[in-house]
Amino acid sequence: MPSQVARTLPFRERHWYGVVVWVLAWALMWWLDGRFVVPNLALMLVLASAVAGLWLGPLSAFLINTVSILFFSYFFVTPRLSFTPALQEDLVLLVSVYGVSTVISYLTVRLRTAVTNEASHAVRAGQLRLLSDRLREATDWLAKVDLLRKLLADHTGVPAYVLLTRPQLAVSDGPQFEFFGEPSPFQKQRLIMEWQRFSTDPFTASRTDDTERAIPIRGREKAWGVVVFHDSFEPLTDWLGYSHFRDLCHLLGLELERYIALIQAREATEQVRTQAIRNTLLTAISHDYHTPLSTIMGAASVLVEQTKGDSHAELAGLASTIVEETEHLHRMTNNTLQLARLDASGIEINKNWESLEEIIGTIIARVKRRSSNRQFSVHLPADLPLLHVDVVLLMQLLDNLVQNSLKYSRTGSVITIDTINAHHEVVIRVSDRGEGIPGWWHEQVFEIFQRVDDVDLPSDARTGKQPRRGAGVGLAVCRAIARVHGGRIWIEDNPGGGTRVNLALPIGAPPALPSSASEELT
Repeated sequence: MPSQVARTLPFRERHWYGVVVWVLAWALMWWLDGRFVVPNLALMLVLASAVAGLWLGPLSAFLINTVSILFFSYFFVTPRLSFTPALQEDLVLLVSVYGVSTVISYLTVRLRTAVTNEASHAVRAGQLRLLSDRLREATDWLAKVDLLRKLLADHTGVPAYVLLTRPQLAVSDGPQFEFFGEPSPFQKQRLIMEWQRFSTDPFTASRTDDTERAIPIRGREKAWGVVVFHDSFEPLTDWLGYSHFRDLCHLLGLELERYIALIQAREATEQVRTQAIRNTLLTAISHDYHTPLSTIMGAASVLVEQTKGDSHAELAGLASTIVEETEHLHRMTNNTLQLARLDASGIEINKNWESLEEIIGTIIARVKRRSSNRQFSVHLPADLPLLHVDVVLLMQLLDNLVQNSLKYSRTGSVITIDTINAHHEVVIRVSDRGEGIPGWWHEQVFEIFQRVDDVDLPSDARTGKQPRRGAGVGLAVCRAIARVHGGRIWIEDNPGGGTRVNLALPIGAPPALPSSASEELT
């Protein structure tokens, strides 16, 4: 369909409206002849000239004004049927009317042209603004190109074909060019030739060639591609129209440039962030590993010396110290490495349908082997569904939560583990009766290397010393594991004192059994 810009341009058919105005004016003058004097009839020429100027062009208005004043002198001024006025006053009248009508028609034409241009500029500015807004809203560069193609097709009424170079689209493989609009092989060759012309000659896009059927898609420094119209498209004869099309294409070029720059900036930021995390992790690991390794080395050295005597009780204590410090070191290693792996983009985990009862039972049995004097209270509903999870990651998450509860609670206190079904998710809750966590730390504690330093750790009843503080990685790993499972984790105060950590995991539909397996079960 024709564009709004095209409708604002003058058409040859509009001249007939001005001709009709003059015909009506002459008919009115013939009818009023004899009823009014000549000077009054001459005012009809001025009125007709002003009204007809709304549709006539400058040259047409001038010619019709000239012919009209000659005809008026021939048919209405004495002596009639003569171009020579008898009275000097009539000659002055004719010259004055001719001058006034010409000036008025010229000013009317200029005013109409200015109004038309302003309306056309307003429409073009609105279309540029609309295209800019839609380009920013589009999240895919394919959608951005389609927006331009549809807009140009609406303007011209013919298909528009687009070529973009794949290196500019940050694509490392595939063909060199990307075509849009399903061009024919001939049109593809033409697109390539036009792109080569615009890319090799940086000044081509600024030339005022009114017969162009190809428009470059340029950024700030280079050509990103080219737009070519269908062969049935008539070359633009109006420079303003061509300039508007060029501005639309230029806008797409700038948007693609911004889009690629945004992707590159995002990748660079992700790389910097990943590198910073890795460096921080290495620093934390090297610092936090020093004390456990020193303790292990000292205990092992003493153990070697003590093997020469019979102090079995002391040997057992030293061996227990080695085991505890080694487990702490192993847990910190797993958390650190798991956090680095989960923070990587595009991570894939090994999900299977697992029983939550078995996972929790395994965690408790593992803790019981390490600390047989700790008590647990487990409440699981009978209809607990299977969960589609990575069992290794989920066990690491729950083990971290249980270890935190043991660390921040007294030896004789009970650790409670229960679950509830809430809509489409299962909420696993690990509660303790420890000192609790201040409310302003409930979110911050999940950040990496964040520790609640103002909470005193309870002393171990067996050894009489406080457990070691962590590196602030455990809960950060828990949140990362919950996120890769599509879940969430949060902390709240436990009613009656202590802390409750909630883990919500989505409930999926387990796969149906094969028909053969169903028959065996029946």
